[in-house]
Amino acid sequence: MSFPDINRKKIAENRRQVFIVESAILDNKAKSRHTGAVIDELHASIIANYSAAFCGNLELANQNTEDMFRNRIAIINNLVAEDEVEENYIESMRNQIHIDYLTHRVEINTNALEVGQAMLDVNKALIDINEKVMRFNEEVKSFNTEQIKKNRIWMDSDEDKSTDPSTYQLHDELTQGATTEANHQRIENNRRRLDVLVEQSQVYSEKIDAQHKAAHELVNEVRENAQEIAERRKQILSNHNGVVENKKHIAAML
Repeated sequence: MSFPDINRKKIAENRRQVFIVESAILDNKAKSRHTGAVIDELHASIIANYSAAFCGNLELANQNTEDMFRNRIAIINNLVAEDEVEENYIESMRNQIHIDYLTHRVEINTNALEVGQAMLDVNKALIDINEKVMRFNEEVKSFNTEQIKKNRIWMDSDEDKSTDPSTYQLHDELTQGATTEANHQRIENNRRRLDVLVEQSQVYSEKIDAQHKAAHELVNEVRENAQEIAERRKQILSNHNGVVENKKHIAAML
């Protein structure tokens, strides 16, 4: 078998391997896009849960707290002291209620501070992620810029002199590479690069599958959180109805 025939056989083998590797890499690309979409939806759902729990439920619950303590103060204010002992009792109870409220308020403020710090840390992490994506965008842009330049070189074109595609010619670099020895070296190099791509695609496939599984586990957790938030809102609204009912009784006492 002649050297060119051997090269032709190896080229066919590489072509088959290119197809297999391309299929695996494009499958990984599809998995990556799917997982990325799930992660984006997760982010939006988590933010929605945060807003519903922190800006919604917590505000409603805090309003119930305010109204409940107002009701308690109103009840105490409705008492009539018959002597100094009862007067001291009423005043001390009024102070106790205020202290109870302030103690509770400090606890809520502390929790809100912790949540705020956690969200600040998350925002910093998101900024780092954005910067990473921006660097990734720059890498892709720079790669494309270099490849466009290489295409122009291969076409032996000069964008400053002519914009007429009919004047473009293949660069000598392409035709000078057409030797039996150069073909052999290129074929062997292609094979080695394909071997690397096979290994990389297998490793990536395992990682993206694990990431996809983890993302779906979070999806279930976020859904459970959303259900819990909705159920707690019902309970908070039930408390609100109790506060309103208390107000009616207090109003009747005044």
